[in-house]
Amino acid sequence: MTEISPKDLVYIEMAGNGGHLGNVPDRKEGALLVNQDSRIKGIGYFKTNLPEDDWYLDEWYLDPIEILLLHTTPTDRVGATIYTNGPVQRNQAQLLHEAGVHRVVLQDPQQDREGVPFMVAREIQVDEVTGDLNSKQGENEDERQENP
Repeated sequence: MTEISPKDLVYIEMAGNGGHLGNVPDRKEGALLVNQDSRIKGIGYFKTNLPEDDWYLDEWYLDPIEILLLHTTPTDRVGATIYTNGPVQRNQAQLLHEAGVHRVVLQDPQQDREGVPFMVAREIQVDEVTGDLNSKQGENEDERQENP
């Protein structure tokens, strides 16, 4: 595990904010793909095209990670980092491995951790952000002011 940088905190917050773009009320998870050059290449969130009254019929949501991998190029994915505020299940971990993603940053490590051992076994670096993001960003700003 590497130390979480201020940039990581910003990206994980963006992933969480992206989750609020979705129209599925009980699934506010988001994911952000950042390539090797630190460029944001995509954001994923839960969305369905069914009318609101029929949401209960749609069991086949594409999750944010799957959406990101579908809508980015292989060049963007190889060596990239995924930031997510949702769980990474084993099938998602398999997709990340096949896509060439080298790092995953999880915001809430208490969620479903089924995919974490799979990623670690395949040498995908897994980092976790715990606690309140706002307090962590404040700590980093204090450090920068002390050490200009």
